Amino acid sequence: MATRSSAFASVGGYSEHALLDHPVAKPDGLSWEGAASVISVGEAAFRVLRHLGLKAGQTLLILGAGGSVGTIAVQLAAAGGITVIGTASEGDLARVTGLGATVVSYGDGWADRVRAAAPAGGRRGV
Repeated sequence: MATRSSAFASVGGYSEHALLDHPVAKPDGLSWEGAASVISVGEAAFRVLRHLGLKAGQTLLILGAGGSVGTIAVQLAAAGGITVIGTASEGDLARVTGLGATVVSYGDGWADRVRAAAPAGGRRGV
């Protein structure tokens, strides 16, 4: 069983190896490569949301909500009470919806579908 913790670098950068200040247990069903990728994409999602400083009740549009960073960002934002609208491909619509987003498919007219899904029609400041 994995322990609950988080780890992220204080500054951005690239590296071949990294040491965690607070090691976390790798879930049994996850490869080492998969575990490492979860940390890096999770950190990216966490940093962006922290940088945006959104509060519960606000709305966030995540382009690429079905991707690795988008998937974690949807979950973190929804858990924080943020209304999430996420764009995704047809194959990811059900999964992204299950993560807590109102999902909008790619393709012609996607901006209109986003406006229709947004509270108050997607007006600025809402």
